[in-house]
Amino acid sequence: MQILKKYTIRAITLLLALQLLNLSIYAQDFTPIFNEPGSDEMNINETIVEYVVEVVLGHKNAIPEQSPEHKDLHLHKHGSLYKVASLSCTTDLLAEVPISLNISIPGSEFLLTVTRAKSGHSLLKQPSFFDAAVLLFAQLCQYHNGTIFLFRFLTLILSTMKMHVFRQLMLSGCLLTALFTNGQPMVNPFTDSVKLSIDSAESIFLKNNYQLLAQRYNIDMQKAMVIQARLYPNPNITINKGFYQTQTKQILANGSDGETSAALSQLIILAGKRNKQVKIAETNATLAEYQFYDLIRTLKYTLRTDFFTAHYQLQSLWVYADEINALQRISDAYQQQQGKGYIAEKEVIRIKAQLASLQSEYNDLLNQYNDNQSEIRTILQIRNSNIIPILAEDQLIKQDPFSVGLAILIDTAYKQRTDLKIARTGTELSRQVYTLQKAMAVPDITVQLGYDQQGSYIHDFNYMGFGIDIPIFNRNQGNIKSAKAGIAMNQSLQKSLELSIEEQVARAWQKAIDNDKLYRKTDPGLKNDFRHLIEEVLINYQKRNIGLLEFLDFYDAYKQHALQNATIQLNKITSLEDINYYTGNPFFN
Repeated sequence: MQILKKYTIRAITLLLALQLLNLSIYAQDFTPIFNEPGSDEMNINETIVEYVVEVVLGHKNAIPEQSPEHKDLHLHKHGSLYKVASLSCTTDLLAEVPISLNISIPGSEFLLTVTRAKSGHSLLKQPSFFDAAVLLFAQLCQYHNGTIFLFRFLTLILSTMKMHVFRQLMLSGCLLTALFTNGQPMVNPFTDSVKLSIDSAESIFLKNNYQLLAQRYNIDMQKAMVIQARLYPNPNITINKGFYQTQTKQILANGSDGETSAALSQLIILAGKRNKQVKIAETNATLAEYQFYDLIRTLKYTLRTDFFTAHYQLQSLWVYADEINALQRISDAYQQQQGKGYIAEKEVIRIKAQLASLQSEYNDLLNQYNDNQSEIRTILQIRNSNIIPILAEDQLIKQDPFSVGLAILIDTAYKQRTDLKIARTGTELSRQVYTLQKAMAVPDITVQLGYDQQGSYIHDFNYMGFGIDIPIFNRNQGNIKSAKAGIAMNQSLQKSLELSIEEQVARAWQKAIDNDKLYRKTDPGLKNDFRHLIEEVLINYQKRNIGLLEFLDFYDAYKQHALQNATIQLNKITSLEDINYYTGNPFFN
């Protein structure tokens, strides 16, 4: 495996060496010059070496055009292999680098001698293409201290291993131009990313979300209130002791000279108030559980829809990024050539206007994506990370809304919707409160047992008694009336929700059917056709085989199709998720 990797890298480097050394190939479109007429009057940075030195590194006219002083250099720059097959020329390839190249191509044999200008010492004789590429790479490094160019050179190597550059190198110079230019880099806002499947995200949500944690504590609170409601009132005991005997001048006197009394009382709750309070507490505990599950339903729906939306927003962002980078490369190349009279100013302006429009649309979509990411991070309680969704897209998109009938969906919603359970429980709770308030009109009784040593008509007086409020003024009328109105209010809310549930489910089902029909009408192969043709359109535009308007129109059509395709798929998946949300049951997962 290591040997295969080694020779693969050398083969790729060979292609780079050929591109760098074979100065008879245009850098823009990789087509041979041969005996192209007028080549001695053009200056289009035909080679990668010239482009890097003159444009990227900023050494203007390091490889100048034809002039009486630079005839050999011009031959080196513009001549084809066929022209120099029997020639031998020695020249400084780069004016500031003290290294000379002697190129000789007798017949089919390729020889290269590298000589230092000062000492004349020959470094290599008959080097391999790999060695030649390394030497040229070392020359270019001297222009930029090696660091930045080394990074870009290695990036080029890695990119070629990933992107089938055998075809890319020969058909389009855009890839190399993008890697070697100082223009706008590939737009990539996704740093420090975390890849998550929807199942993993839901597990993190259930474990980390503080809203769920708070609602769990609320359930514990309400269950504790059930325990409290079952408790009886505590008995009350009162003990009195005479502090100072005024006749005998004694403090805390005992016996016949002192006074001691005691009383024990107990409140007896009437009209079943205790049992009614227990039922209310139990209903509140049940209500807290339903609220917990409804919170899960709501947040889970938000998480899943945001997750799906982020997935397709990400695809759309890359569509914009591809177009922006392609137009940026063209704009940069045109900007360099505009002053030389080879490119019309109106084309440069039109390209820049289209680029600015795409960048604005990209920024708007990026803001929406970042807002979506913020909501996902809030639900998952994850900080400083972008969530890259991993979806079983084929499995999700193939689900059929017709697999479940509308009647089943509506019936399930009436049984499973937690918000409907909350409404029903709220109505039941209001009835219980009304019953309790009516019972509160009945006063409770306090029973008392007492002893008085000598404070009554006889010594050592023992007594019993009871106390009760007389319901003359306050018979709890206001609370009873309020509780009765509460029943009517909660019944109205429950009926409203029941009616809306049927409509919500029916609308979600119809929406899912419409989105499914639209998705099935789309051509799945059109996306790949566009991806293939977009490369050819760019190349043909660079070769001037098509005009600017046709080029921009095709790019716009490609963008619109890609965005619409993502929207159609997102709408279908989210409409199925709407059915799950409105029925309270995961029919489509």
